[in-house]
Amino acid sequence: MRATDATATDAPTRRPANRRELILEAAVELFHRHGYPATSVDDIGKAVDVSGPAIYRHFSSKEDLLVEAITLAADEVHAVNRVARADTD
Repeated sequence: MRATDATATDAPTRRPANRRELILEAAVELFHRHGYPATSVDDIGKAVDVSGPAIYRHFSSKEDLLVEAITLAADEVHAVNRVARADTD
């Protein structure tokens, strides 16, 4: 095959810049829907079209995903509280 005959499927695929965020969002959704214990890293990977082990390029463990999800949720709650307090002042 000549180089000019290459198709788009022959090109290397690039990871989306926001892959980490996509993984986190999928994990939160699956933890919510099925519970943390019933959600596997493979389930999370499947939700974002990567293998389960590829998750470990972005997070050190499933627990790390949970901790980050909780931290982000807490940050959002604090931000809402700050706005609510500012509105009552």
